[in-house]
Amino acid sequence: MGWRNHPRTAWRTTTSQPGTARIQRRPTLAAKTDIRSATFAISGRGVCLTIMFAKQPFGGGSNVSLGLGLTYRPKGPPYLTRTGFSVQSNVYVPNGLTYAGFGLGSGTPPRGANVVIEVHGNMLRVAFDLEPSFPFLRPSELERLSWGMGFFATDLASTPGVSGYLSYHDQLPNNPDRSGNSTSPEVRQSDGKTITPY
Repeated sequence: MGWRNHPRTAWRTTTSQPGTARIQRRPTLAAKTDIRSATFAISGRGVCLTIMFAKQPFGGGSNVSLGLGLTYRPKGPPYLTRTGFSVQSNVYVPNGLTYAGFGLGSGTPPRGANVVIEVHGNMLRVAFDLEPSFPFLRPSELERLSWGMGFFATDLASTPGVSGYLSYHDQLPNNPDRSGNSTSPEVRQSDGKTITPY
């Protein structure tokens, strides 16, 4: 498997947002979590994801975690299919290695996803295969597929306070509800519009 075997341009949606991390105290860590743009492509069960950050997020003594959520609403039962894919470094195993797959953080080893990851400067590229339980998607079904992502970074060198280490977060698309009590919006794959997935 490699980039040539994954959907680089087929059924692709690109989304961007202005810089959202405007924190004076730790500008480097804030910039690491600042998602500037993302391109998501899918064909069948093959996924390619390219993300541009304000600053290269991996390395430097931080733990980082990218979570990608996919929601598919078929016409019939079960009416909603969701899955989550993660890329993490120094989160559960602080060894400087990067892990990727399904079910990271669930207390069990991640389920493999035939993953290829590349980091070039401020760009992260990930290609992976969805699990067999997720529907094989055709172009006509993409209006019922949506996705969203969150990126977290924690400064392990900071002094833990009452709520833990110094951490920052960004998500795409942005959630207008800062309380976090509502469903996070997602990007509809067919046209790139921001929707509420359910």
